[in-house]
Amino acid sequence: MVSVDSQNPLEWPAQLLLGLEAINSSKNEVQTEAERAQSFLQGTKLIEKAFNANQRSAAAANALCEIFLRKGNHKRVRTVKKLIFSPVLKCVAGTQTCRTYHPICRHPHCPNRRLS
Repeated sequence: MVSVDSQNPLEWPAQLLLGLEAINSSKNEVQTEAERAQSFLQGTKLIEKAFNANQRSAAAANALCEIFLRKGNHKRVRTVKKLIFSPVLKCVAGTQTCRTYHPICRHPHCPNRRLS
């Protein structure tokens, strides 16, 4: 089992890797059921912390979505997908914020403007 307190990971990549390691160690059949549950819970918390620290990380998003899918929480998977796949772009004119997949800009010189 990974001891988070002794290593104190402050950066999101370390949190992500330690979380994945903890979840993988929860699959070890040599451990007791309580140890396996503790490893899985610890890994889940670390992956959530990593994703919250960097919500644009595809690796953290994939790991978090995998956890949500295992729990059957499909609504949260869709929420994570929206965060990852809806990058915010600035309008060329600087007047509004444009979204790549849901454009809202109406400025005539913005490449992300709504044409309709």
